[in-house]
Amino acid sequence: MWFLTRVKRQALRADSLLYRYQLSGDYTDCFFIQLRKPVSQSELIQAFYCTWLFKLERYILAFFVKRPSADQDATEIANATRTTFSAWEVEEQTTEQLLMCDFEGRTRHWLMAESSDNQSTLYFGSAVIKGGPNQSRLARLVFGLLGSFHILYSRLLLAAAARKLAKS
Repeated sequence: MWFLTRVKRQALRADSLLYRYQLSGDYTDCFFIQLRKPVSQSELIQAFYCTWLFKLERYILAFFVKRPSADQDATEIANATRTTFSAWEVEEQTTEQLLMCDFEGRTRHWLMAESSDNQSTLYFGSAVIKGGPNQSRLARLVFGLLGSFHILYSRLLLAAAARKLAKS
């Protein structure tokens, strides 16, 4: 659990692929953790999507929205040879960043790894897209109530990925 205490929240970076959503007024967040080893973007993607916690999310999505995924799919996303993964589609991918969009277009998540010789900073962020004037009050209320859970879950996901990378 000590990895969770090392995950910090910060303002979203202006060079993030997610930043455009902040500029348009959507909810965005950004979390980071530092590791004392170099980590590539593809290693982060592979670790993130293959942690026990994210596999649980993948299982739930396979059951409820009929969008199964496998570890091999995560490897292909990491290698930029695939554009869909479970309930997400690649919106944009660079050698340093990955921006995914859910199949309904309501949320985004973003991963980035920055490495130097002996350390890495790993980033994870999310965006929840405004529904515009037609967004129901219920939808706004549900997100408001789940906001604290989302923050904790985001921190747990990044901590699980960092732990997996630290062990490898």
